[in-house]
Amino acid sequence: MAFCGNCGAQINDGAKFCPVCGTVQGAQAAPNQQQQQSAPAQSAGLRTDEEKYRYLAALSYLNIIFMILGLLVGNASNYLRHHANQCVCLMIWNICCGLVCIIPFIGWLVGIVGMIAGFVIMIICIVKALKREYYEIPIFGKIRVIPEV
Repeated sequence: MAFCGNCGAQINDGAKFCPVCGTVQGAQAAPNQQQQQSAPAQSAGLRTDEEKYRYLAALSYLNIIFMILGLLVGNASNYLRHHANQCVCLMIWNICCGLVCIIPFIGWLVGIVGMIAGFVIMIICIVKALKREYYEIPIFGKIRVIPEV
């Protein structure tokens, strides 16, 4: 078995492309990739917090149970704490929009538009968490409810 020079994944001998990242392998690979291919990537076994917890960070935007679970599992992970904080800010936004909906007519309109905006921001946050990015929600994302370690 050979290893991909780009991501360190195992590939079959004679494979032209890495099945994980799609990098060209073998004779067509660049010279620096061939040098990296000769020795297995030792960092492939070491995973960063972003890699370990990206799915849990994305799920935390969908349900508060996943957010609490993420904080319990990866308590020392700044990545999970950052996304849990953004999740709390988004929940506060949605609660405020719900309270505005108590006001007849104008409040209904403002509250519904705010909730739709919150839903769109939630989708953006899920995508950013899956891409392993630290994303701050505009305007109120700088508020720190959950401090980072």
